[in-house]
Amino acid sequence: MVEFGFSIIMFAFMMTAIFGKAKTVGAVGGISMMLGACLYYLQVFFNSTSSLFWFIGFLSPSAFAMGIDTILKFDLEGTPLSSDVLWSTEVCGLPLAGVLIMLAVDTVLYGMLAAWLDNIIPTEYGTRRQSWFCLMPSYWMPQIQSQRRMSVLPTEMIGNEAVIIRNIKKTFSGIGKPTVKAVQDVSLDIYAGEITAILGHNGAGKSTLFNMLTGMTSSSGGSATIFGYDINDPNQMNEIRKMTGICPQHDVLFDELTPREHLQFFARIRGIKDEFINTEVDTILDDIDLKDKANAIASKLSGGPKRKLSVGIALIGDPKLIFLDEPTAGVDPYSRRQQFLRKRKRARSFY
Repeated sequence: MVEFGFSIIMFAFMMTAIFGKAKTVGAVGGISMMLGACLYYLQVFFNSTSSLFWFIGFLSPSAFAMGIDTILKFDLEGTPLSSDVLWSTEVCGLPLAGVLIMLAVDTVLYGMLAAWLDNIIPTEYGTRRQSWFCLMPSYWMPQIQSQRRMSVLPTEMIGNEAVIIRNIKKTFSGIGKPTVKAVQDVSLDIYAGEITAILGHNGAGKSTLFNMLTGMTSSSGGSATIFGYDINDPNQMNEIRKMTGICPQHDVLFDELTPREHLQFFARIRGIKDEFINTEVDTILDDIDLKDKANAIASKLSGGPKRKLSVGIALIGDPKLIFLDEPTAGVDPYSRRQQFLRKRKRARSFY
């Protein structure tokens, strides 16, 4: 039963990678489970020694059904479960030991397929890998790339680039829809220890550029590196995420958690040691002026405190580079000034 439960969890992960939507996964997954279990009835038409049942065992519902059938048969006959009957095929084509083996194999297989499909199937967010990505040496041994400078700068700034963007572009297209050029040939250098602001009207492509640099969407052309790591390489993007903090345009919060619980949760994701988490959380709460609402449920907070909390999540763990997309939207003018004057000291680069 435990093995079957784990296999179902892995199967759900695999279906999520394929369909993406929870409702679709629930419907298709439930139907797949029932159809898979129905293959158990094939034992009526085939000899119990047929190797077909081992292939059917790759569907965990079928393997589980055959195992339950075997156990019920032994129970009705009064035969105790022991090593003597583990390999018996008197009841069905797959012995009880075979059921346990196939359920374990299914759990590992579904998990590996879920991880593989999650990387190669394009989704609304994230970058897509090639189908054979796990066979490439760069997946196992990522390398830092360097780019040549294209502008004349003071000596102290040369070699101090945090982000190097070269002719990056993003286009959106669809069947029967015109192609939209959201970002076109943008080149920019962002330096460590500096605050860099991107200004533009609505629809200018600011958030799209932000999403490409943070790996929330892939670029259509050009290149960009962050501390030497290429954003177009999914392997190197994993390293980029470890050193950056992100405050997206829209608040992504858990309604039932408090600001303190949010920061504690993300502090653990950041890898902060347990003995330092509370100190770090208290510091962030003080910096974003949210101590008085530290224990309030997020769903009860107004727009300003929610935005402060999103900024605090981006700052947790003192990342080398922080991306802030409209961080002061809905925040009062006094807090806007205090927020940036105090946070500038906490990170090496702001964007």
